[in-house]
Amino acid sequence: MTAVVGRQGAVARLMALDGRGELATAHVRLVAVALGITERTVWNWVSAARSEGRFQARVRGGFTATAEVRRLLALWGGNVAAVHRQLAERAGEEPAARDGLIE
Repeated sequence: MTAVVGRQGAVARLMALDGRGELATAHVRLVAVALGITERTVWNWVSAARSEGRFQARVRGGFTATAEVRRLLALWGGNVAAVHRQLAERAGEEPAARDGLIE
C-alpha cells in the first residue's frame, strides 16, 4: 500500500485514537512503517487533521502552459527565465521583484 492510498484511512484511525486520548508514538510508528514513510510525515498528517480537519493531501493549483507560453518557450529555445522576463515586462513589473528576490 502506498502512502497516498493509505493516508486517509490511517489518519482517520489515528484521529479516533487521538479523540479518545489514546494516540501514542507507537501508533504513529506503526503507520509510518506500514506506509514506508517517516514518523515525522505521519505527525504532520495528524497535525493537519487536528488543525484543518484535513485527512488528505492539500490540493495544489497547477500551472497550465497556454499556447502563448508554449510559443514564447519555442521562441526563446526553452529558456524559462527569458519567457518569465518577457511576460513580466508585458505586465509592467520587475521579474525578480515579483518573486521577492530583489529587495
